Amino acid sequence: MTYTRWLSVEGLVGGTCLVEVLRRLRAIDGVTRVGMSLNRGGRSPLVVQCAPRVTHEELQRAVAGVGKFSLAHSGGRGPTGGRLDDVVCAADRFARGGVR
Repeated sequence: MTYTRWLSVEGLVGGTCLVEVLRRLRAIDGVTRVGMSLNRGGRSPLVVQCAPRVTHEELQRAVAGVGKFSLAHSGGRGPTGGRLDDVVCAADRFARGGVR
């Protein structure tokens, strides 16, 4: 089963850091999809689809490994389904260069 975690990253200011955060999150065993929208200098919304075993601490370490960014819960966690899959998939494809 895949879970969706609604989070936010505080302090991102550019696309380079955003791409590195996405890359590090995708590298975590159990993370299947990641989507983020850059809000320069504020809270950038982040959606992570992952196995239930993936902890908030693992996600935090991945984000903190890029720079002095903090990770916060923005909403719930629950089984994935419906339209959200399409949104996360599109954000993931964009970050990988698959959408122009």
